[in-house]
Amino acid sequence: MPSDNQEYVLVTGDAGAARLALLHDTYGRNTESLLRELGLAPGMRAADLGCGTGTVSRWMASVVGVTGEVVGADVSAEQVQVATREAARMGLAQLRHVQASVYDTGLPREHFDVVYCRFLLCHVGDPAAGVREMRAMLKPGGLLLCEDVDVGSVECDPPSPRYDRMRDIMLALGRSRGVDYRLGPRLHRVFRDAGFGDVQVRIDQPVLSRGETKRFWEYTFLEAAPAMLRAGLTDESELRELAAEMARVAKDESVMVAQAKKVQVWARR
Repeated sequence: MPSDNQEYVLVTGDAGAARLALLHDTYGRNTESLLRELGLAPGMRAADLGCGTGTVSRWMASVVGVTGEVVGADVSAEQVQVATREAARMGLAQLRHVQASVYDTGLPREHFDVVYCRFLLCHVGDPAAGVREMRAMLKPGGLLLCEDVDVGSVECDPPSPRYDRMRDIMLALGRSRGVDYRLGPRLHRVFRDAGFGDVQVRIDQPVLSRGETKRFWEYTFLEAAPAMLRAGLTDESELRELAAEMARVAKDESVMVAQAKKVQVWARR
């Protein structure tokens, strides 16, 4: 997920793998369904940018098969290390991982049938530059699918002022870093500005009353808490209060939690 030389505010490597697995549990089935619908198939060449620990990369490799090729790229050496280890464990010879920024991947031009990223561009200061790089990697007619987030859509019902405060601090953290944790709804404009026509959009927003996936954004907030403290956006006392409230919401099955909207934007070169 990190993609820039800026400090990445979430945990990477083995320590962050559980949260990324939960991310895929929350949003992954919808991702896989859309990639299949859009034509990911055996023999294709695909790239997964901001691949994290490689969950989607490994799934893509299983789809393209031994006649295909998948490259996962992430700016974090720790993420690449975990992803490479897991690909080797599964015997996915058609999958490799590289350390690279979305701004300059070093990957071949006009090479890939599909380029994909999830919750990547919200972490970079110049999403348009990232989309231009991904477009350059595509063959003519190749598909770019980017999924990004609108953290402002996280909420619970019955409402909780402290839960709302958690969301607002997360958004403030993005602003303090010069990135946009509400990128998703305007991502279609970034595509058009990068030269894409016929841009398509869908929105996925899980709403949950129970289970670990209900806690995904709670865990994300807690991982980012040290960066929030450094930025002066909250203090230890408030963090304890917010953590207690999020834990209460998670346990109360009468409280519905709307996860952040995942906005899916795609187009062909």
